[in-house]
Amino acid sequence: MINKEKGIRQKRPNGSFYLSFTPAPGCKQRSICLHTKQRWEAVEKAAAVRKRPALAGVGTWHQDMLEFFLYRVKKGNLRTTSVDSTKYVITQFMKFTGQETVRTVTKKHAETFFRQLQLNERTAATRTTYLARLNAFWIFLFKFNKADVKPFEDIEMDPIPPHLLARDEWLETVEVRKLLEKCTNKNLKFILYCGFGCGLRKKEIIACRPDWFDLKNETLVIEHTELFTHPLTQEKTLFQTKSKRNKSIPLPESFVNFLKSEFQWREDQVWCLEPENGKGFGSKKYRYDFRRPLENFFVANGILNRYGKPQSTHFLRHSFASNCVVAGKRTLEIASWMGIRERTVEAHYAHVRSQKGALDNII
Repeated sequence: MINKEKGIRQKRPNGSFYLSFTPAPGCKQRSICLHTKQRWEAVEKAAAVRKRPALAGVGTWHQDMLEFFLYRVKKGNLRTTSVDSTKYVITQFMKFTGQETVRTVTKKHAETFFRQLQLNERTAATRTTYLARLNAFWIFLFKFNKADVKPFEDIEMDPIPPHLLARDEWLETVEVRKLLEKCTNKNLKFILYCGFGCGLRKKEIIACRPDWFDLKNETLVIEHTELFTHPLTQEKTLFQTKSKRNKSIPLPESFVNFLKSEFQWREDQVWCLEPENGKGFGSKKYRYDFRRPLENFFVANGILNRYGKPQSTHFLRHSFASNCVVAGKRTLEIASWMGIRERTVEAHYAHVRSQKGALDNII
């Protein structure tokens, strides 16, 4: 029993047990928290740590993050849309801890980081997203012996409030039509039609190409392409739909008329939205960033959220889904058009069906 408990100790009475051990020959001795106050459980956890293979060579967290992305790419479960956000979360956490390598990160670092997020008034949904991305990164590190602890495994997060799951802020069809009539910029009007009329995501709107629109059959087909080569500049662009599948969406009649009359394409035009003089708006993250013009348009027309700020691009998509539900469209159809699961439609938009006109025939 004494040999099994070698290296196990409590730093203070009634505190958690710690294990002191040498992870690999030639390495300095390390001390890790076993996250238990029970001696028998500490002995079992210590035995499991000692049985693990020697840790891989020490590398910077930048190198580990790159290996993580390459691993996810090989498995085929990494979307290009999540690379930037995951990189941002990991970078913010490592800068917060001030650690050079992932091996020196502890559970206390993780708890302090999320406590700080809460003090900074980050929403429960944002904190949950941070936790999921960081936990996935450390599971990868643990699996390939780059870290000997999983600091995010037992962290409990506040449940996401129901009002955030339910997309309860949206414009009805009549209000959408009025908003379209007020819009005089043809590019911005195209963006509004894509969001309100087809439920497209921001990246899908930016990536729209004229050959996706079949005006004869009044259909929009969004193509999931691994690699797209620009026919004029020969620039290679990666475009992936979030669902990794093609989507076919029927075009509203008003959208078709707009495309035929006001938004006609040139024969050599590659993108539907082409910035003037080869320059887009704002951030370099997107080829054509329309967030600021859209926000200004919403502010001018009083389209604000519950916090008094202009609605985001996703507000167009939520309005599309809600109006489809009100119109009596099937959940399967809505899910297919939006590129999401049926249960997601039910979770986010079922409340619209239950509220809109539910008591019309009661009295």
